[in-house]
Amino acid sequence: MRKVILLFLIIGIIFPFPSFSQNYNFLRKLVRGVANVSLASFEIPRQMIKVTQKEGDLAGIFWGPLKGITYTLGRTLLGVYETGFFLLPPYSPLVEPEFIFEFEGEE
Repeated sequence: MRKVILLFLIIGIIFPFPSFSQNYNFLRKLVRGVANVSLASFEIPRQMIKVTQKEGDLAGIFWGPLKGITYTLGRTLLGVYETGFFLLPPYSPLVEPEFIFEFEGEE
């Protein structure tokens, strides 16, 4: 029983979950890195939609996938970096939006 209590105390000290919700810290950086690596391929249809809305259908068909592939590579590489070095500062996001399905607002 003492080992279980000690384990929960250690986890509570190492991972302060209440501060995770608003602040950038190493745990949020790790989650962001894993999410960006695993969801980076969604940049292709996302960029196709954005280019179509901004420049028209023809540009969305031809330029959208190229732009999406470029963004996919960038998000994947930054995700690998953030996952590998999540303990080291800076903890602020290196890519905008921080998560791929996050609302960006008006451009």
